[in-house]
Amino acid sequence: MTDLSGDGVRILVLATATHTDAALPPLPTVARTYDDLRAAFVERCGAAPENVVGVLNPPDARTMAAAIAEEAARARSVLVVYFIGHGLRGPGGELFLAAVETGELVPGLAAHQALSFGALAQAVQRCRAPAVAVILDCCFSGIATLDADTASIREFASGAHGRSLIASAEHLASAPAGQRHTAFTGALLRLLEQGDPREPAWLTLNTLASGLHRLLRETQKGPLPRINVGDRSGELVIAPNPAAATSEEPAREPVPGRSPYPGLASFGPEDAGMFFGRDAMLEVLLTEMSAAVRDGAPRVLVGASGSGKTSLLNAGFIAAVRDRGLPGLAESAGSPIRRCTPGADPLQRLANALDAPDARDMIEHDPEQIVEFADRLLADRPESTLVLIVDQLEELFTLGASRADRTAFLTALNALAAPRVDTAPRADGGPRTDVASGADAAPRAHAASRVLVLTALRADFYGHAATHPELVAALRNHQILIDPMTRAELREAIEKPASGNGWTLTDGLTDVILNDLGQDSTAAAAALPLLSHAMLSTWTRRDGNRLTVAGYRDTGGIASAIRQSAEAVYTDADTAGRHALRMMLPRLIRVGVDGDADTAQPADHATLTHGIDPDTARNMVSCLVEARLITVDRDTIRLSHEALLREWPRLREWIDTDREWLHRSQRFIADSRIWRQSGSDPAFLYRGTQLAAIRDRAIPADRDPIEADPTATEFLTAATRSENRRTLQRRAFVGTLLVLVVALTAVTGVALWARNQANHQRDVAASRLAAFRATQLRETQPALSQQLAFAGYRIAATDEARQALAQSAGAPRRTLLAPDPAMSSLTTDGAILAVAYRNGTIVVLDSAQPRTGSYPATTIPEEVTALAFEPGTTRLAVGTRNGVTLWDVGHADRIPMRIASLPGARVVNSLAWSPDGAELAAATDSGVVRLPITAAGEVRGQSSSVALRGRVTAVEYSADGAYIAAGDAVGEVWLGQRTQRDLGVVGVVPDGPVIRTIQFTVRNDLAILAGVDVLVVDAATRKLRYAGYDTRNKTKLNIDIDYSNGGETAGGEIRVATTALRLFDSGDSLAAQWMLSGYRNGGLSEELGDSYSIIPAAGTAGSSGATRMAGTGPVISIQVVRRAGIASAITISSDGTVLEWADPLGSSQGESGNMSAPASSVDIDKITSALCRDSASTLTPPEWSKYLPEATYRNPCR
Repeated sequence: MTDLSGDGVRILVLATATHTDAALPPLPTVARTYDDLRAAFVERCGAAPENVVGVLNPPDARTMAAAIAEEAARARSVLVVYFIGHGLRGPGGELFLAAVETGELVPGLAAHQALSFGALAQAVQRCRAPAVAVILDCCFSGIATLDADTASIREFASGAHGRSLIASAEHLASAPAGQRHTAFTGALLRLLEQGDPREPAWLTLNTLASGLHRLLRETQKGPLPRINVGDRSGELVIAPNPAAATSEEPAREPVPGRSPYPGLASFGPEDAGMFFGRDAMLEVLLTEMSAAVRDGAPRVLVGASGSGKTSLLNAGFIAAVRDRGLPGLAESAGSPIRRCTPGADPLQRLANALDAPDARDMIEHDPEQIVEFADRLLADRPESTLVLIVDQLEELFTLGASRADRTAFLTALNALAAPRVDTAPRADGGPRTDVASGADAAPRAHAASRVLVLTALRADFYGHAATHPELVAALRNHQILIDPMTRAELREAIEKPASGNGWTLTDGLTDVILNDLGQDSTAAAAALPLLSHAMLSTWTRRDGNRLTVAGYRDTGGIASAIRQSAEAVYTDADTAGRHALRMMLPRLIRVGVDGDADTAQPADHATLTHGIDPDTARNMVSCLVEARLITVDRDTIRLSHEALLREWPRLREWIDTDREWLHRSQRFIADSRIWRQSGSDPAFLYRGTQLAAIRDRAIPADRDPIEADPTATEFLTAATRSENRRTLQRRAFVGTLLVLVVALTAVTGVALWARNQANHQRDVAASRLAAFRATQLRETQPALSQQLAFAGYRIAATDEARQALAQSAGAPRRTLLAPDPAMSSLTTDGAILAVAYRNGTIVVLDSAQPRTGSYPATTIPEEVTALAFEPGTTRLAVGTRNGVTLWDVGHADRIPMRIASLPGARVVNSLAWSPDGAELAAATDSGVVRLPITAAGEVRGQSSSVALRGRVTAVEYSADGAYIAAGDAVGEVWLGQRTQRDLGVVGVVPDGPVIRTIQFTVRNDLAILAGVDVLVVDAATRKLRYAGYDTRNKTKLNIDIDYSNGGETAGGEIRVATTALRLFDSGDSLAAQWMLSGYRNGGLSEELGDSYSIIPAAGTAGSSGATRMAGTGPVISIQVVRRAGIASAITISSDGTVLEWADPLGSSQGESGNMSAPASSVDIDKITSALCRDSASTLTPPEWSKYLPEATYRNPCR
């Protein structure tokens, strides 16, 4: 008995053999094919005659549509619609089925002349039958679903909801004259009559589709069909198989052995002998990593989920490096390889991978020092290269790592990959190998990377990765896109693992599988886990040592193997086991936010099985492992592949049911981790509506991730207790007020109090809601988060709003310029920032809003060597190799104007203005040149020139304009009064380093950067002494500064303050830069007093409280400005990133997103004052209505 012989089956055969329009020729074979097909449905398929309806030569499209709609309404179990005749391509390439009156299609009338496939799909869309099959034997039928622009057509395109489409040809179908049948339907009738010896006793729609494809390919009697078979209709039993053996031979026992297919799990390095089909992609990867030795850049392997990235890394790349090395690098064979995934704590994972489990904190504070641990691994193999593989890089964005940890992790990877000069001989004493050619290298130093860094990123997290500047260069220049596998490569991946390991595939199995995969190579690429699991399931059903078509069909095929395996685990379990699966599996999934895909997340055994009977949990974990649906390692359990999320409807239903709560609990669990890291600081506890949303959650406890997480449970308990105490305090307060109100019996007063109290409570609730939303958006939309926090604080100054505002205040403003800037200068008021390049390009930005520069770039036709704004003006002095030009950036119609040609000067090395703007000093190769400048920008009178013994590299005026100082390239420091022409030597730095920078302190001491050391010349004694850190050796030097007017003696300790000297690390100790805060012209002088402090680079030892304000590359320039009492630092990095870091009263919170500083330590008034000066930092009325509809709009700055 077939599925076509039951009740509720309707079969409609439409056939058009003749036409009234000469544009379409008649098809004599169609009428005979029509008669024989109807008979076959009854005689071969067992359908009742009354259930098989035919319309031969329908006159028009209306007749055809009416017949389809009628049968679709009558069908209850199965509907089959079969058309034979001419197919036409109409306007836009759409498929039309011809009727008798159909002729050449006319644009605008085509829908009336013939039946479009879209109309057919719409007619059957409301059919209640669970299985619907449409079979088209006509020209162009294969294009029916290519333009799936409606829901009805998309159902057939995807094979969803039991909808199946079998189409005879994508171009011209075959109806040969003199033959009884059309080629396509003739092949179908032959299969129904003769059967298929490769298939089991019953022919399903799936097996018929595969048999048609194979038969037409072998006989070459017609074009190959296009097949989209749905997950339900594909298993329809159509007819008995006459070619099946009458007495079945007993199945042979499976031959013992190891499966050549891993299923949902990835191939490992030990599986290299079973990994096939990726030779071309592997060679691309090996070649790229060979090039990485010279350019020192990490590589990013990018591919869709299911494209085989992990298997390619394990069984392909790792095995190839282990056995034969990288191309052109003979010494790389057998190189040490370390592999990790980021996990929830990427810094600890990285430390473990380099055999340095105690180095996590060091990596967090100074990521670049990680190279020391890589060097230790290579200590006994100086000629080798370490290979570091970071798989599943998307975990960096999905498992809750903070932005600070993500930045440190990526910075460490870049530091590991960076090339280094290596002059060490080989361990065997032989010559080293040239990286590029493979030949013996000359005995000289060369820059090469000793650590090759290869990461793998899931493509749908590319946008997250691109937001990290540390990854941008790798994504832009060193991305390796994993190619979809070709049909030939897929055939290798199916056949060779079996044949190379003692197994055989029966004839036709590979073709059946490839046909199920479809012709779309892109879709096939993402289906590799489905293919591998189907092959594993087929192997478990093997007949002796043979993998058969019958065994493959029994698995459910590509489309259903995973679903069938997972569903079998569920249905075979008892009630307790099913409940355990319902509790455990959602704990292994992290739901996506803002359109991100759901992803797998690992869980430790205790968290996964929390609240479940231990024996039941142990049994179900074993069942999932046996079905290859989960993998268990030493510490964690995780899904074998995220394909399970897509392919098991029951699991998708569970996730969709709990999605809202899973998302909220993920955020809560992440915040509980931050609370624990802060030392259980009460400032991080949830309160008010934020806490109520968690505490009043409507989800069973056994499905609650918070209940399964000890830290989250403790966090909730602490928050609840704190809220209860606050509630009691409020109740006591309200009770006292009520007693007073009753005593006063002032009805008017009571009404007024109640109204005010209600308004206050409403404002408090709105404030907390704004703070809650700001916290949610803090990482994904920091600007909006700051605006919401500010609005919430202005509505009501709740602790939640204060905390949210403090947390959002550290985000720097960002501008992206062209890479490789050389220098910068800032106007006295900090309003305009000029950035110069060596090629003469100067970019001028409004530094108050650096995201939107308000001045264009200008090019001076000379190399720029120095830059300085005149104090209190927008006039910019630009030094070149031939002199000085002056540019007023405050007027768009001004052009660069040369004001002097310096005598005997080849290059201007440094520029400095006197505080009154009346004199400009230039440090040149031949001496110090002082130019008197008029208000019009012209030289007034004669310039003066003072020759020093060495090339002058730095020049500066004192804050009061009384002194001028200079330094040269041989370590000499010169000082003189401005009213005098000559300068005198006040000190010579030992070893004669280049004097890089000179600054005057408030009391006219000289602060000097000589080479990489900071020195001070005392104004009174003119004695030269060291006063800071040796940045070359990272050692603390003695400080001996004793101010007689009440200053402190540092006594070897470096005292950190918010003002005075700050030393910054540019990433290159030979180009270390330092900066004296803007004390001139009323800047910080009133707070500086007579003291100063030095903050060492990157917060090295002894620098508690130091702030690292890094860009995305080496910092080439730093400017400090103070606006209305708030100091800001503007950093310019070598990659062109400009960042403005707010530092209110010196209580900087470091990088954006750092929550280490409680709100009580931050001056909120300073933050709000700064926000009110920037109109972009407040919500507009429309934005207020969108994000805070619960509260009435109010301007936060009024």
